[in-house]
Amino acid sequence: MNPRCSSCAALAATLLLGACETVSLDESDHDALFVGTRVEKRLTGTSAHDGTHLEAEWRSVDDETDALDYSLETLALGFGVDRAVGERGWIGAVGGLAWRGATLDTTPDELEDLDGVGPYFALQGGWFATPWFEPCVRAGGAMYFPDLDDELSIEAGARLHAHEHASLFVGWRYARYEFSDFDANALGIDTVELDTSGLVVMLQLGF
Repeated sequence: MNPRCSSCAALAATLLLGACETVSLDESDHDALFVGTRVEKRLTGTSAHDGTHLEAEWRSVDDETDALDYSLETLALGFGVDRAVGERGWIGAVGGLAWRGATLDTTPDELEDLDGVGPYFALQGGWFATPWFEPCVRAGGAMYFPDLDDELSIEAGARLHAHEHASLFVGWRYARYEFSDFDANALGIDTVELDTSGLVVMLQLGF
């Protein structure tokens, strides 16, 4: 039997046995592809990673698991502080406001679109191995209202600096999402927990 059909059948059986009880759907996707763009505007400081800045980010992931099709899109605007560490390293923190649009689709039912707005934060750091190659890492989280959905993530990789104001980040990203308080649906699903990981590619611009 198709694994997707098996998962859906299991959910339907749980619903029948549990009558009106709700179901928590826990899914994983380890072949996700994250894409995005991040733009930074330097406010203070004499270098790219020493001072304060504004950042705007768009990020998207669209994939499926055995029992769930999902599409997530995020827009964020934040303020960050960076500090140089030694001659080549840096660390920083950023926080702001993010909007997330989410569409979740199970078979045979489609869950409602789950748009939310809330605060986000991130800690990050990097090291210029060469002027054009910069290994870096970023970890953070967000909470979205009105349903108090949350997101935790970490990404690690390297920026390839092809131009003074432009770089390409390529690496690996893990993100865990939790969605709750759905309206009534055919499978009785009340909560969805989604673990994702995979390749992340981001265009980064700085001014």
